[in-house]
Amino acid sequence: ATWEPKATVQFKFPTELVPHDFTLTPSFYVWCENRMRFAGRLPYLTGQIGPAEGLEVEQGAPNRFHVVARRDSGSIVDAKSLVVETPPWFCIHHSHAEEEQLPGGGS
Repeated sequence: ATWEPKATVQFKFPTELVPHDFTLTPSFYVWCENRMRFAGRLPYLTGQIGPAEGLEVEQGAPNRFHVVARRDSGSIVDAKSLVVETPPWFCIHHSHAEEEQLPGGGS
């Protein structure tokens, strides 16, 4: 076994704070975007605060799940994400994701 990638998928994530945590299903990558922004750049860069202290939650903004199709090819694929908004909550880590077959064979 090698550590070479089997496939690469690129897509744009519409936030400056890309989640460090994601989960996989056989067909999809899934990220949950907590609606936050980094408001403490200068105090962080000057050593006055730690990185978590510069985060501000966008109160009342919905969370977003970004679902991106996985590919099996060896080439780099540009993909679009399906974005699903949910009521506001805070996601720290994913435990798992599940995928089920729909009638007619879709996922």
